Amino acid sequence: LEDFNQALKINPNYAEAFSDRGICRFQLGDKSGAIEDLQLASKLFINQGNIAEYQKTLEKIRELNDSQTVKPQSSNEVQLNAKQLYQQGVAKTKQGNYEEAIANFDQLLQQNHNNADAYFHRGFAHFCLGKNQTAIEDCNRAISIDPNQADAYSCRAFAHFSLEQYKNTVQDCNRALQINPDNGGAYLGLAVVRSFLGVHQKALENFKQLRRVAPNLDSRYCNQALKNRSAFSLQS
Repeated sequence: LEDFNQALKINPNYAEAFSDRGICRFQLGDKSGAIEDLQLASKLFINQGNIAEYQKTLEKIRELNDSQTVKPQSSNEVQLNAKQLYQQGVAKTKQGNYEEAIANFDQLLQQNHNNADAYFHRGFAHFCLGKNQTAIEDCNRAISIDPNQADAYSCRAFAHFSLEQYKNTVQDCNRALQINPDNGGAYLGLAVVRSFLGVHQKALENFKQLRRVAPNLDSRYCNQALKNRSAFSLQS
């Protein structure tokens, strides 16, 4: 529920989040709260001109009105399981076990497909496996849920760099720094792409800024980006 609440704080007109939170509330035994969320979702869908989802939501409301309140699931167990999956995924990423990390995030996102952090970390794991387009897609999902996910912009920037999409790289790095002026990944991305483009003075400034905000930044972004870019160039 907390992830849906956070998504709705960021975007109060996120109809899908109201709908999904409603289903989650029903599964936790809160039938009245579920119907309330679905009613809000239906109003947003109709205001947004999404007739198909509006009709689906009305059908869900009718189903809930006709149903008995389900036995509440153990929310503590569900939340703990999600937390464990997230922690394990992050730990496996740090260990370089990217396939296993992706499996953890896959399971987590089956429980809650509105977890921006899970999409970002899965995207980073895909990036580390050289799957640049998949990484971009996951970062896109993270940003659509949380537009202030600075790390997702940084990750997407390096995936763009790997695909030699340098303009997109610079744009994503600049956006990450607008959100978080101390985002080391963004400074590293700018330094690397500007070095490749021959803008050496600005690249040097970015490296200095990187040392100031994140002197111990994980170098995998840079190393993997260079490796991915080389592989992409060979395929082109």
